[in-house]
Amino acid sequence: MNASIQARLSTRRDGRLAISTETAIVVTLLIVSLFLRFIALDSRPFSIEEADTAMAAWDLVHDSTAPTFTAHSPLLYALTSLSMALGMTSRAALRFWSAAGSMGLVMLPLLYRSKIGGLPALSMMAILALSPIAVFTARQADGIALAVTLFFVALTLFEHYARQRMGWLILFAGASLGAAATADYTLLLPAIAGGLGGLYAYATDDEGQLTSEQVKLFLRSVNWGLFAAGFAASFFLVSTVFFISPGRLGDAADLIARFINGLAHRLPETISPLYALVLYEPFLSVMGLIGTWSALQSTRPWMRIAGGWTLSALAISLLYQGATPSHALWVVIPLAVMAASAIGSLLDLKWDCPWWTLAAQVTGITGLAAMIFAGFIQHIRSPYTIPFPVNAPPEEASFHIPVDLLLAILWLLLLAILLFSILSIWGQRTAIKGTGLAFILIGIAVMTGQSVKLAFPGVGNPYEPINSRASQAGLDMLGDTIEEIGKLTTGYPYDIGITTELVDSTVAWELRAYNRVTYVNAPSPDIDTVLVVTRPTQENPYLGSSYVGQDFVIHRYWKPTSLSLTDYLIWLIYRTPPLPATEDRVILWVREDIFRLVQAGGVPER
Repeated sequence: MNASIQARLSTRRDGRLAISTETAIVVTLLIVSLFLRFIALDSRPFSIEEADTAMAAWDLVHDSTAPTFTAHSPLLYALTSLSMALGMTSRAALRFWSAAGSMGLVMLPLLYRSKIGGLPALSMMAILALSPIAVFTARQADGIALAVTLFFVALTLFEHYARQRMGWLILFAGASLGAAATADYTLLLPAIAGGLGGLYAYATDDEGQLTSEQVKLFLRSVNWGLFAAGFAASFFLVSTVFFISPGRLGDAADLIARFINGLAHRLPETISPLYALVLYEPFLSVMGLIGTWSALQSTRPWMRIAGGWTLSALAISLLYQGATPSHALWVVIPLAVMAASAIGSLLDLKWDCPWWTLAAQVTGITGLAAMIFAGFIQHIRSPYTIPFPVNAPPEEASFHIPVDLLLAILWLLLLAILLFSILSIWGQRTAIKGTGLAFILIGIAVMTGQSVKLAFPGVGNPYEPINSRASQAGLDMLGDTIEEIGKLTTGYPYDIGITTELVDSTVAWELRAYNRVTYVNAPSPDIDTVLVVTRPTQENPYLGSSYVGQDFVIHRYWKPTSLSLTDYLIWLIYRTPPLPATEDRVILWVREDIFRLVQAGGVPER
């Protein structure tokens, strides 16, 4: 085994601890993953679906007077309830479970190192650590990251059972799959894709490694009763939070309805998972398809299964209407397996030139690619042109020479000349090796930039297409304003009287801790509380007293429709469109006598 990729700690004879290169890389990837997934988890308000589940858990633990909200992920509802019961109610604590599930995905390749090899396992781990879609789902309090992790844990247990025939593995596989079924409504999609991959491997089994007798023998050896017991126990215990909340079993049943509804109906204000892959995972998509093409022709059954699975997952992500951008994570995993295989083959490829020549080739290709991109971007954003003839006035010029575009074309020609020269001097393998390494370097840089942007500044950006309805800082401002007024008027902020329209769960979350909150369907003259929260209307609502209002932007959303090609490209690169986003607002009304008091900074006598 190559010592440079040996993944273990060894002890030197002098007693000092030596860390292998692979171990150092694994530790580095884990640190990067932790940073991208856990840092500043509470930096933005909950989305509507996040707040729905959080409010459902809050109602279970604190017996809230707020309306009953649907727990979109019963597993996350159970875990969130546990967090709240332990006193952890911050947004970071509630998003912790998704981030932890995503960390499980990053470590998943280590379980398959003996099967796929050390280098592909490291490559897959790096892809999952830096994947923009994996990072995005890790920072959302929804069930997709947990569902994907538990599904592949169940698959791993099945794989170990096939070799060891230990009954407890089947029990835990069923329990893991049962929990995954409560985490997200799309669990059948990877099962279908995996089954189609297995059928492809069976149909192309020219070597006789997958006979029907072998499949039947394995299926008969499985204790399906034990598997079903583990599945059912996990499903019902999670759905009812260990029978503490049996009424929530309806939320688990609702997952089936959501899946069926998604067969024919596209969710509003969302993009398809396939579109999300193209926008956020171009490097993974290209390398994954290269690896898939090779895997489909492999003599190893598991490689053909993985290749067929990847193609099936891509087709299903296109055909299934009810998936959100986060569900692209189901496709990211098989694509990562295939991309890791392609990267491993590339790195194992021998070359016929000195190492410094290969390094120079990678540097040259990367530099020229950056110059091409820079010239193209400058042309579409702020083009510099020269009139022809040169001395002619602009209105009399025959045409204008696009200087930046011509420079980009020049760099492209130089890149073609460089590749042709390498191919002529050192041969095909060297050209493929250097070009592939440069593409990997560029891909890592793009993935890292996308992930950092989605993890921090891009999370509230409505122009990020992966954000269906981005919650805004106005929600935090609304909560802070109510708390400040409560302190000024009662001395204890949570005793202030509040009446609110049934806006959505994000507003309910901001009001969750207040003791005197009344929810109404619409404003009325009977309302005379200190504070009133309403939707914006054409006219001021007719309330029982005189009020002063301030509006707060709580959600923004935008879709790239009716754009010119230039505007579309600018949005695609900079996420800065020519048209503003649509805004959802609420108005906080303060009773006029209290408003004057707040302006003066005084506190009334109690």
